[in-house]
Amino acid sequence: MMASELDPCVERTFRGIRGSVTSVAFNPNMKQVVTASDDNIVTVWNFKPDMRAFRFVGHTAAVLGVDFSSSGRLVASASKDGTLRFWQPRVKGTSTLINAHTSASVFSVRFSSDDKYALTTSNDKTLKIWEVDTQKFNSSFTGHQHWVRSACFSPDSRLIVSGGDDKTVRLWDTSTQKNIHIFYDHSGTVNCVGFFPNGSLVAGAGADKTIKIWDIRTNKLLQHYNAHDDQINSIDFHANGSFLISGSDDATLKVWDLKEGHQLYTVRGHTSSVKAVSFSQNGEYFCSAGADKLVMVWKTNFDRPLPSVEGITTKSQATVSRPKIGPKRIARSQPPASVIQETPIPEAETPVPIGLQPAKPESHSRDSESPMAAEIASTLAHIVNQLDVIRNTMTLFDQRLTLQENIISRYVSDKPQDSTQATQPLQ
Repeated sequence: MMASELDPCVERTFRGIRGSVTSVAFNPNMKQVVTASDDNIVTVWNFKPDMRAFRFVGHTAAVLGVDFSSSGRLVASASKDGTLRFWQPRVKGTSTLINAHTSASVFSVRFSSDDKYALTTSNDKTLKIWEVDTQKFNSSFTGHQHWVRSACFSPDSRLIVSGGDDKTVRLWDTSTQKNIHIFYDHSGTVNCVGFFPNGSLVAGAGADKTIKIWDIRTNKLLQHYNAHDDQINSIDFHANGSFLISGSDDATLKVWDLKEGHQLYTVRGHTSSVKAVSFSQNGEYFCSAGADKLVMVWKTNFDRPLPSVEGITTKSQATVSRPKIGPKRIARSQPPASVIQETPIPEAETPVPIGLQPAKPESHSRDSESPMAAEIASTLAHIVNQLDVIRNTMTLFDQRLTLQENIISRYVSDKPQDSTQATQPLQ
C-alpha cells in the first residue's frame, strides 16, 4: 500500500548534541526550534539549510527545560544549576540570569501567552512566576508535597496546571496563588501536564504510563489512556484540540485522536527514550527529541481535512507498506523512523461532553484472529467506505441532473412557439 498523505513523515533531523535532549520548543515564526540538553547547552536550530545552529553556553549543569516566547524574540531556559536564563535567539546569544530556586534544580519553564511572565517549577516543591521585562520575582505557589516536575499557564493566564512526584495534578489561581483543585487519579509521578487550547481541559501523564484528561469546569476525569509501555515524559495538545502527542521511555511517540477517543499513530524514529515532544503553534509540524541525542521535525499531515493531490514529497521520501500481521498500516520514513496507524476499537458507552469521545478500552481480540482474516476484514471495510463515497457522488450527480432538467424545462416553456427558434441549440 502506498503511503497516505495523512501519515506523519520526517522533514528534518538535527544531530550534533553531546547529551540527552530534555526539552524542545518551536519558534512561532516557524524558522527555528530550540532544545535543552543535559550537556548544559541550549541550542537553537535554524530550518534554513545554510544556517548553522546557535549553541548557547552559560548554565553550569544540565538544562532541563526551554520555551520560546510567543513573539519569538526570547528563549527561556531552566537548569539543574538552579537558574533561569533569558536568551536572544541570535548568533551572539546574550542572556540575563535569574537565581530562580536557591539550592534547587529548576525542572521546567513556560511563558505566559502575552510574554509578560515566565513560570518555573523545582524540586523545592514550589512553582514561581517571574516578570520577563524586569526579571523580578512575582509570586510563589506552595502546596505540592514533593518535587514539581511540570507546569504551564492556561491560554488566558488566569490559571496554572502543575504536576509532580506527589502523584497529583493541581490547578492554581494566578491572582490569589491559591490551589483551587487537586486531581488524584495518577498512581505515579506526574512528569508532564498541559492545557487544552480553549482552556477547558487539562492533561497529565507520567510514571504510571497513562494519559489522563480532566474537564476543569466539572473537575471530572474525561478520558484515560493506557498509553505506553514505559513512563511518559512529555505531552502536547494540537492547536485545533483534536489530537494529543506523547513521548515515552519506550522510545515511541504516539498520536491520540481525542474526538474519537483512540490511538491514531505510533511513531518510531528514536532509538532510545523520547524525552520531549511539541507541536508547532499552527499544528502543521511536531518535534521530538530524546536520549539518542536526535532532534526530529515531523510534518503532521493527519490534521488536514482531505488530500488534494496524490503522493508525498518530503525530504525524507517516506514510503508506506501494509504489514502481514493485523489490519494496521505502517509508514516508514528514512529508517529507522516509522509510523504505525492504529485501527479504531469499540467505543466506550460513557457519554462525554464538548465533542470529545471517551478513551476507547484496549482490546486484544484482534490478536487472536488469523492474519488472513484480519487482512480480509480490513479490505472489506475499505471497500465499503469507497462504495459509500461512490453512492454519495452518484446522488449529487442525480440532484444536479434534475436541477439542469428543470432549468431547461423552464427555458423551453418561456420561449415563443416558433419552429425556427425551437430548432436552435441552447447557448
